[in-house]
Amino acid sequence: GLAAAPPHACLRRPAAASCPLYSSGKHTEPPESSGVARKRTNPFNVVLGVVGILFTITAMSYCVFVLRGVQSAAGNADAPPAAFEQLMDGYGTTILVVQLIALAVATVGAVAFDDAEGRRELARRQEASKANADRPAPASHAASAEAPPS
Repeated sequence: GLAAAPPHACLRRPAAASCPLYSSGKHTEPPESSGVARKRTNPFNVVLGVVGILFTITAMSYCVFVLRGVQSAAGNADAPPAAFEQLMDGYGTTILVVQLIALAVATVGAVAFDDAEGRRELARRQEASKANADRPAPASHAASAEAPPS
């Protein structure tokens, strides 16, 4: 079988595709498999998803409650209000406002988290680029880069 070539130092730099060995096809591993850390999950996005679903359900329930109230005011009341309707009557607006505030806070948190992660990643890349620029290239890599591809 084919043996995988070891990853070269240029794969750890941000501009891995500009490496002569990578562009000539001599690297067998793509830059993604070179040990680069995966992007962290934004916890605020999870909160946004959960609260957004709850808000949608609450808003639809509130609309149903209002429509039933309009029908009962028109004389079409056929049954006493259910416990959920009583809950929506007493606290529906408050629940919606609290959920909207939670959505706003989670949105600001998600943007701030993504901004902080982007800054950390940029600092990591700049540090890695600086470290790689200060380090001399291995002799075998320099010789391979100068040789024309056959």
